[in-house]
Amino acid sequence: MEPRSPIARTIEPTDKEELQALLLRLRTHGQQLLGRVHLLNLRRIRKHFGARWAHMSERVHNGCVSTLKTHAFNSYVFYPYDADTYLIFSYLGSTRKVRQNILNISEEILAKLLGSEAPAHLIDLRALSARNGEAPSFAPVDATSRAFAPQEHAALGLIYRPLLAVQKSFISAYVCLPIRKTGIIECCSGYDVLQSPDNPNAIAKLDTLVLNRVAEECTTQRGDTHSCRAIIPVHFASLCAPDACATYVKHVRKAFGDGKQTLGFELVGLPNRLTEFNFTPLVEQLRAITPWIGARVGLGHRNFIDLRVAGLRCVAADLYNDFRSEPQILNLLEHFNANAHDEGLLTSISGIRTTSLNTAAINTGSDYVSGAFVAKNTSTMQGPQHYDLVACYSQADNAA
Repeated sequence: MEPRSPIARTIEPTDKEELQALLLRLRTHGQQLLGRVHLLNLRRIRKHFGARWAHMSERVHNGCVSTLKTHAFNSYVFYPYDADTYLIFSYLGSTRKVRQNILNISEEILAKLLGSEAPAHLIDLRALSARNGEAPSFAPVDATSRAFAPQEHAALGLIYRPLLAVQKSFISAYVCLPIRKTGIIECCSGYDVLQSPDNPNAIAKLDTLVLNRVAEECTTQRGDTHSCRAIIPVHFASLCAPDACATYVKHVRKAFGDGKQTLGFELVGLPNRLTEFNFTPLVEQLRAITPWIGARVGLGHRNFIDLRVAGLRCVAADLYNDFRSEPQILNLLEHFNANAHDEGLLTSISGIRTTSLNTAAINTGSDYVSGAFVAKNTSTMQGPQHYDLVACYSQADNAA
């Protein structure tokens, strides 16, 4: 796929090298970018203006670019594809969140250009898709497809991500995540399993459900798996409301009792400014149960002082839905580990999918690593296991 020559108005990409790299990835690894590349087409708006387009085109494009720039920070990049189309590459977040974000942005653009009552069909939004094994192509995005139909709790499953302690070369902890199948081979995980991922009540119910499911798993597992630590995500929304927090802590004590050796928590969805919240007492309630309290933050996170003051032990970054280039990720990894270690925090990097990323995570000082390259996710917690790094790299070399 090559960009076509503009026929009316030229808008230069801000980074031509990045655009060319993306086009190359589309030609060679299109399957990896499914749901992450969109085309935002303004031709229907041009037709709507008719003869007035010659006078309105610059104003329309300026409004479109302004809105895209407003939302682009640390989330996606966009480029002109032709005179009336923008190519948007989203490199962070799940494909479901990407779709919702781009839909919201397109609706915002339309509202700014033509008012909130403008027909939604005037913007043509297409996503890179593939069906029935066909080659990837751009297919229309249905605005009504933004949310999954309600599902029963029974439809939820759990996956366990093995967490490798780098210095000990040992796997003795698993991060537990809810999962829901959305197709034959596709699935969503974490808070994306919810119909309304931003609903505090739904989040609190999911956190409690996952807690109880993990507790059930831990009491029914056999052998020496009990010596592995189950690290359970809990959302800030489930802790910041006093009633919800008290309910959650009650469930924790009932399900696990003394969980100092077998339980850990990973706080998710923390606000940027923790000082505006009574955060430390929330952490202390969990620390009374287990000392292993961590937080999941973005790889670009820099201010670790508040996390250290609150008494956290570890900070984690997840690369699973991070599709920035490897050089960008490598640079962020180095700063992430250095800044966190300066505050005395351990670091954990999940979602590692390549040899080079695994090497970079270890060489930059990550204390824990997780991902397909390290060990595959499991449907149940396994026992402690030694990790042979040399053998793992040899297998990767042979596969290459």
